[in-house]
Amino acid sequence: MEDPASFGGELGLVMGSPVHGQAALAVGVLPAARRRHHRRRREVFNDKLREWEDYYNYHRRHRDLDGQTPYERLKQGTTTET
Repeated sequence: MEDPASFGGELGLVMGSPVHGQAALAVGVLPAARRRHHRRRREVFNDKLREWEDYYNYHRRHRDLDGQTPYERLKQGTTTET
């Protein structure tokens, strides 16, 4: 955990709180570089999630779909006998 003092004393009002970093983020006192770092991490996560969703829905064969991908099943139509 980083030392709150490294933020230049900007967290003085919330330093005693166990969630001082979250509170500081909520009120917008974190330095711009730190906000950019968190934004970049979210972007990387979202990019990886989109890659996984693409693989899962368009390339990965599913046993329960008789070896089809979810997209292939969707194109075929989902008619099942009851």
